[in-house]
Amino acid sequence: MKPTNSKVYLLHAYSSKNSGDGLLVKLSLKQIRNLGVTEKINIVCLDPESFKGYINTPGVRILSLFQYISESIVDIITRKNSISFGVGGGYLRSSDAKEGLKSLIAHGTQIFLANLKNGKSYYLPQSVGPLKGIPGKLISHLTKKIDLIFSRDDKTITELSSHRNIIRCPDLVAIEILENINTIKPRHPNCTGLIFRDLPSYKKSKTYEKSLKEILNRTISPILLLQSHSRGNNDDKYYKRTLPDYTAIPVVKLAEDFSPSVISVRLHGSLESILRGSPSIHLSYERKGFSAYKDLGLEEYVFDSKSFSALEVIKLNNSIHDNSEFFWQKIKYKATSFESPLRVIKVN
Repeated sequence: MKPTNSKVYLLHAYSSKNSGDGLLVKLSLKQIRNLGVTEKINIVCLDPESFKGYINTPGVRILSLFQYISESIVDIITRKNSISFGVGGGYLRSSDAKEGLKSLIAHGTQIFLANLKNGKSYYLPQSVGPLKGIPGKLISHLTKKIDLIFSRDDKTITELSSHRNIIRCPDLVAIEILENINTIKPRHPNCTGLIFRDLPSYKKSKTYEKSLKEILNRTISPILLLQSHSRGNNDDKYYKRTLPDYTAIPVVKLAEDFSPSVISVRLHGSLESILRGSPSIHLSYERKGFSAYKDLGLEEYVFDSKSFSALEVIKLNNSIHDNSEFFWQKIKYKATSFESPLRVIKVN
């Protein structure tokens, strides 16, 4: 494969202190390389320190947002050829003025600069929206100049209905599972890993915490897991406030020492567990969860965080412990007809 002779950027990385975000960065890098990109990849991170030592892939450089802005000004002035990729995930949101302003400053700035550069921009599987208020309208306007956006849910396509080029595509981790299902080694579960998190009131019922505690108290050999301890997204603080009698262990540690099934409120807690060979039930608080599980053929293993029944979740988890093969057969069946939409990207 010939070099593209372009400067390559991977935009919108957050923090590896959230293992789901870190995994999405690694898989974004993998997909970019699969497209034939051989140049150094410059990763723009909001928490660059967290990625030092976490990303060990050759040909990668970590940049802060400030460094990216400085380099982009030079790229624009010199008309340097560039290719910009948006990391897979869900960071373009404006549910209210505060969230919209933060997203506009942190992520809108990156899109704006990428739009001014001499080159193409491709956004790996996204969940975009809601885009309310003035910040949301500005974000929506900026996305119109992105050359190609991959949407990991149907609602994003509706949200960006005026965009000229948008393609429905599974989440990056779901793609990884579907493409590698025959090499994943399922382990029969002997315990249950639980990944919980705090949610805003409009995404949960009044009995949300009570139901989580019921799952914790009634599941088979429960182990509380910590997936995220990043700024503004700290599960440890939530556990200490709501479940002070339990100690949470890092989710990576569970994979090393135990053979669990996993019940997770975080989508990538579930998807990462499946990738490691652990069947997982997801309590979804956003559209991305239902879409990802549908893409994997696992619709019956996802519940709405606002209305789930703890007893139903416990019953389903028990059935996985009795016979986990049924779970894996569903993914294998879905994988037989899967072909990644990302292959339409042409970088040369």
